Amino acid sequence: MSGKGSFGIWRGWAARVAILIPAMLSNAVLAADIGGYIEDRDARQAAERTASQIDSFSARARAGDPDAQFWLGSAYRNGWGVGADPIVAATWLREAADQGHAKAQHTLGTMYESGEGVPANLQKARELFKKSAGQGFAAAQVSLAAMILRASDGDMAEAYMWFELAAASGDTFALRGLSALATRMPQDDLERAQELVRNWVPTTRQVP
Repeated sequence: MSGKGSFGIWRGWAARVAILIPAMLSNAVLAADIGGYIEDRDARQAAERTASQIDSFSARARAGDPDAQFWLGSAYRNGWGVGADPIVAATWLREAADQGHAKAQHTLGTMYESGEGVPANLQKARELFKKSAGQGFAAAQVSLAAMILRASDGDMAEAYMWFELAAASGDTFALRGLSALATRMPQDDLERAQELVRNWVPTTRQVP
């Protein structure tokens, strides 16, 4: 009997799991996102690096470099070497995201999720998370899994898949989410989730 097949039982279980997610998100995903989940995962080091190279990032961003566009967008988002401006931040992050930059896609997705510098749009946020997650970016995989769990019709097996993929990268929040799901999922849903993990193939950077 699948979780989708017995909808009443599945919906009640999903609601209980959803209660766990905001508390888990508050310290794990959202705090990490302030630093953009960038290479060193250290917001202070990121701020110092960006502020010291802001002129270089600006020039390269205007020349179309997606990495520089990501950094410049992060600088405007967080006030690193420039005045904080979420609208300008979203503009530069979108430039990078449109070139398939996974970190920019994830960061812009969080902004659409919360309405920071852009109109709140959960559908757009989910699309961006999925593009980033598909490239193997663990933070986006966690964000996507959490968004799925918060949805009234979310697929628990899909959420499990994204958590497991992120956990394989050592993401500690994903490990906790995976543990919480594994002990509560019906066996057939768990088996389907594990099959999704086995069959998952990462995408390469996609430029629309």
